[in-house]
Amino acid sequence: FQPRRCSSTFGELDQRSVARLLQLGNLTESDSFVDIGSGLGKLVVVAAVLTSAKMCYGVELSPSRHQKACEAVDRLYDGGYLSLAERQRICMVCADCGDEEKRLPDGILQASHFIITVKRSHLAVNRLRANLADSGPLLDGRPRVLWSVAFTMPIRAGMKLTGRYTISGFELPRRIEPGPSVASEGVHTGDFVVSEYTLTVRAEASS
Repeated sequence: FQPRRCSSTFGELDQRSVARLLQLGNLTESDSFVDIGSGLGKLVVVAAVLTSAKMCYGVELSPSRHQKACEAVDRLYDGGYLSLAERQRICMVCADCGDEEKRLPDGILQASHFIITVKRSHLAVNRLRANLADSGPLLDGRPRVLWSVAFTMPIRAGMKLTGRYTISGFELPRRIEPGPSVASEGVHTGDFVVSEYTLTVRAEASS
């Protein structure tokens, strides 16, 4: 699932920009964070370190990137860069948010904050939103927060656009000419707009 002759960090968002977004979200021990399209898991680690969220999940479609993310988290812990408490709050999942037959785990669907960085069809995002609605409201009755990167989600029942933010763009690898592969650190694209939505699900809507 990784493009040929492409940096393994293709599509990774700028961590400092997302850190500011997480601070604005003010996640507490009652919250859980999910990165849909988590790639190498960098944003999940940032969320575990900078917030008090009880769980931080990364959902990635590509098995190769999912494996790299798991290995990276283990190396950070083994090297002393993550505490035991932070490591225990990180969970990487290899899954397709648009799969009609296999839903995401309940722990993810019951999370409070989602950042949607997956660059797939609108169908996959709509399926995720439908699964969130079907999973019922959060236990404390609060709306879920959805941050959509460079993608304006159509407003559906229970949704409300609450804000827009600007963050630094995706990392793109330098162009590699025909011949032997060349290592590349890549460059960043221009800034992206992140749209913030709330999704309120009523108990009777999920029955």
